[in-house]
Amino acid sequence: MTEMERENLTAPEGYAGGDTVGEGTERAKRAFLANLRHELRTPINAIIGYSELLMEDAEDLDQEWAVPDLRDTHSAGRKLLGIVNDILDPGKIESVRDELDLEAFGDELRHALRTPLNDVIGLSEMMLEEAEEQSQEDFIPDLKKIKSAGWRFLELIDDLVKLSTNEEGP
Repeated sequence: MTEMERENLTAPEGYAGGDTVGEGTERAKRAFLANLRHELRTPINAIIGYSELLMEDAEDLDQEWAVPDLRDTHSAGRKLLGIVNDILDPGKIESVRDELDLEAFGDELRHALRTPLNDVIGLSEMMLEEAEEQSQEDFIPDLKKIKSAGWRFLELIDDLVKLSTNEEGP
């Protein structure tokens, strides 16, 4: 093989010459956690954003029936974001990396998120019913997006818990 042929070869994606298997595994774990943080934050940001927009709209349109529940939904979304940021903090995970029990981690995450997630889903369902009863057509699409984001977040957590129990395996 000529020098030019060697220079034109490309390394597999994510490979930085000289890596040991352990370094590659660590890089894969960090990439997985970064992707997980992103995946979990996406529906949370939808919950926070849509509830904030609806809260402003409700106040502007004198739809006071919705403001307290939207405020609570927004607060629950912020709490979810704080929990995800705390539990999936790279520094925290790195410090307990060798002791990390994936099944316990998944259970802790699910338990910590249960109350604020139930608040988001329950409140969005109640507000959606109320908006439909009052023919508040402007609110319905965004309330559906909040409800959908809550359910999507729950699916992601369930998938994470299943993954963690499969990782521990027999």
